Amino acid sequence: MNKTKNCWNSCTSCSNNTDHEILEEVINGPDDPSDYPEYDYYQIVKCKGCHKVSFRKETQDYVNYDYDEHGGVNPTITIETYPRILKDHRGIRRLHPVPQSVRDIYTETINATKENALTLAGIGFRAVIEAICNDQQIKGKDLKTRIANLAKNGMISNMEANRLHAIRFLGNDAAHDIKCPRSESIRVVLQIVEHLIENIYILDSELSGTLETVISDYSEFRAILTLSLKDHQSGAEHPLSNFLGKAVRRLVDTFQNMEKQLISEISSGNFTELQIGKNVPIGNKNHPTQHFIKK
Repeated sequence: MNKTKNCWNSCTSCSNNTDHEILEEVINGPDDPSDYPEYDYYQIVKCKGCHKVSFRKETQDYVNYDYDEHGGVNPTITIETYPRILKDHRGIRRLHPVPQSVRDIYTETINATKENALTLAGIGFRAVIEAICNDQQIKGKDLKTRIANLAKNGMISNMEANRLHAIRFLGNDAAHDIKCPRSESIRVVLQIVEHLIENIYILDSELSGTLETVISDYSEFRAILTLSLKDHQSGAEHPLSNFLGKAVRRLVDTFQNMEKQLISEISSGNFTELQIGKNVPIGNKNHPTQHFIKK
C-alpha cells in the first residue's frame, strides 16, 4: 500500500467536499493479507479550503472488491470522519443570540442526528420546540396548545404551526412507540427547527441597528421619542406624530396605545421632557388630536 499525501474528504467545518492534506497517517493491516485483506488508514487531515484539522478513517476491503477497466482490483472503501458531520448541512452559524436552554438541546439533537441516532433526534427536535415555548413563556397544558399559542401570539404563521405539529407527531411516535424516523424526515425537521430558531432569535438580532423595524415595545418607543425631541425647541407644541417625525411610521397599529402610555407617564411625572397640551379637533370632533409641549 502506498501512502498518499492528499485525499478527498467532507470537511467538518466548511461542510464541503474538498481536497485535504494528510498531516499524519497510521496504517493497520493483517500480518497475512490472505487471512482477511482489510486495511485501516487512520489520518489527521487538514482542509485545503478552510484549513480545519480533523480525523479521518479510511477502510479498504479487498474481500469485497470490483475490477477497474484495466483489470486491477478496486477495494470497497468506507470513510468515517470525526467530528461527524451532516453532509451539505451548514447549520446555524451565529448561536450566541439563542438562549442557553434552547442552544443546548438544539446542539445535543444535532449531535444525535450526526451519530444517526434518529429516534433520539426525533425526541430532541420536539424538545427544542418545548424549550422555545419555555423561554418565550408560552403557556399551555400540552405542546399542542403551546404551538397554537405561538401562532396566536403572532410569533409564527398558521402554516409554520402546522409544520411544528408534524414535528410533535414525529417526536411523540419516537418517544412513546419507539418508532425510528426516516433520515429524510429528520432532514426536513431539521430545516423547520432551524428556520424557527432563526426567526425567533437571530433575525431580529441581525436587524437591530441595520434596518428600521416596527416598534411594539413601549420602552423602545420612549427611547425613540426622547431622541427625536432633541430636534425641537423648548416650548414647541405639536401632535405626537410631529415630534416623532419619520419614526412615526414604525408604530404600526400601536400609535394610540403608545400615546396613552405616554400621557400616563407625563401625568405621573415619570416623563418630564413633555407636558400635555391642548386637544385640537380635526375632522371628527369625537377624536381630537392631542398636542404635547416640549419643556
